[in-house]
Amino acid sequence: MVTAVMIFIGLKNNYNWKKSKLKYLWIILFLLSLGYPKARESMLIDKCLDSGGKWNYEYFECNK
Repeated sequence: MVTAVMIFIGLKNNYNWKKSKLKYLWIILFLLSLGYPKARESMLIDKCLDSGGKWNYEYFECNK
């Protein structure tokens, strides 16, 4: 969705991406979206182990 909006802005008025701050915003959002799944998995595993459970990697769930 963000990419579509940025492309629309870029095509609208011959937008100059080299001087744009939106380029950096898009790059940051893109990098965050790449790291989110691994960070989420790590947080779920940590929460499970902290509560005394055992993490099941096969089913991606906490067994207590």
